[in-house]
Amino acid sequence: MTRLQTLYSLFGRLHGAVASALVTGLGALMRAQARLPLRLRLCLGFLVLAALGLWTGAFAVPSYWEWTGYSEEHLDRLRAGGLVGMADRVAWLGWISGGLSLLTAAAVFLRHPLVFGLQKVALAGYGVMWLSWHLFVTRVPSYLNAVDVKGFPNALRNEYWLRAWGPWLPALIPLLIVALGVARRSTRAAFARDPAVKPLTGDKIYENLRTGGRDPRMRSSTYWSAFLFFMVLVGPFLMRGCGWEDPYGLIKGSGDPVVEMVRVTRQREIPQQRMIVNTWSPFIFERMKIDDIQVMQELDELTQNTYEIAQETSGRLGEGGGDTGGWPDGMEGATVRFIRLQYSGGDWDQNMDRNSDANLLRRMHQITGFPVAGDGEGLAINRLRRFPTARKPPFVFMTGRGNIRLSQQEVNTLRWYTLEEGGMIFATHGGGSFGRNFRRELNRIFPGYRLVDIPNDDPIFRSPFLFPGGAPPLWQQDGSRALGIRHEGRWVVFYHPGDMSDAWRDGHSGARPEVAEQAYRMAINVMYYAFNMYHARHN
Repeated sequence: MTRLQTLYSLFGRLHGAVASALVTGLGALMRAQARLPLRLRLCLGFLVLAALGLWTGAFAVPSYWEWTGYSEEHLDRLRAGGLVGMADRVAWLGWISGGLSLLTAAAVFLRHPLVFGLQKVALAGYGVMWLSWHLFVTRVPSYLNAVDVKGFPNALRNEYWLRAWGPWLPALIPLLIVALGVARRSTRAAFARDPAVKPLTGDKIYENLRTGGRDPRMRSSTYWSAFLFFMVLVGPFLMRGCGWEDPYGLIKGSGDPVVEMVRVTRQREIPQQRMIVNTWSPFIFERMKIDDIQVMQELDELTQNTYEIAQETSGRLGEGGGDTGGWPDGMEGATVRFIRLQYSGGDWDQNMDRNSDANLLRRMHQITGFPVAGDGEGLAINRLRRFPTARKPPFVFMTGRGNIRLSQQEVNTLRWYTLEEGGMIFATHGGGSFGRNFRRELNRIFPGYRLVDIPNDDPIFRSPFLFPGGAPPLWQQDGSRALGIRHEGRWVVFYHPGDMSDAWRDGHSGARPEVAEQAYRMAINVMYYAFNMYHARHN
């Protein structure tokens, strides 16, 4: 016998064993339910349908919104398209279907023809509810994809379809089982005044399932073909995690941090006519009005500093044990990813089209040798919950120049991500009204906390690059000091009042290479700090 024949023989025996186990199991289940009184079987079946219907009415729609994590922009589009109203109708159908099934479960103990009709109405109600839910979860992602909502490509639409169908398709099985029982001669005889003499459709289907039909081997092969076809279509999504995000790898290793000194030398002094005020002074000074052009010139001169940069180091850094540093040898076979949070009301993707995130990742690889992603990525805030436990992003990035509008669910997600999960929000001021709006949303996320000055000697300014004077000046538009929110001894928010991403983008917004280099290195310090804090919390 050849190896191929041996393989075929093994697969044949495996097929036979699995098929025999399935037939035996189903046969035992059918014999067990056959021993129960008919009315009790019907009562239990309709109770299951009632539970599913009432759960749909009370929890299905809110769970769907939380599960998918649609942003406010998505919800606004769905309201305009009437799909939020469709969700309310699905909920009402759930209440109606659940009520009918519950009434039927109680009425099956009465011998009356109307009870037989009530059973059919309850089954029809459940079927309409199930189809309505199916249409809803199919149309919502299709609509967002069709109207070309930012961040909703075909792949995400397909994933949302499967995420919704996965748990809901099995809800059709109880309907089919109960309908099969109602469509049998014994059920009609128990309630109708004119009992059927010949076997009904339900009897024929039941007998066919019990015996395997005229050709049981053909039936078994058909089942296997359908199962394999299903796995070919759905298997890749199941292996990906059914909507779960790819785990974010953590740095490991015991490399000693190599600190590199960064000194700053001004090209020229700030004009003497400018007023200097002590930040901690109890007196309030009113700044004299200066021509905007002159202010921008001085701000540009402040940013265009000449930096004395020491020789680059290997950057082999990390914590968690091992013989080599986490930068780059201690990574768990993954890459550093730069994740931006998508929010409504503003331009969360500012400078992404000018390769700001990709340039930062590329520079990180050049400095540290660390494996990095090819580009940045946008992520809906509520999808932070879709990362595996202890493998969520150590930091997420926010910037922009306009408004920020977070839903209460997004606020709760960010509070959980930072305070409980151990992540950090890394934000920079992209211009306009971003600073004011960002501070407002921070007050919602962290009630009772406040932004405070980050001291110059804080670890975030000391590893892997040393910034003796704190964060480097980069077009400050919301103050001159880096600010943060501290929780349990670690920074959960790092906010730079200047536009760091402007220095990362192609052309560096006209800044000198030395200025852009400090923007890169400050970002690497923040990312390194976030990695270490997250690692310490989960290991």
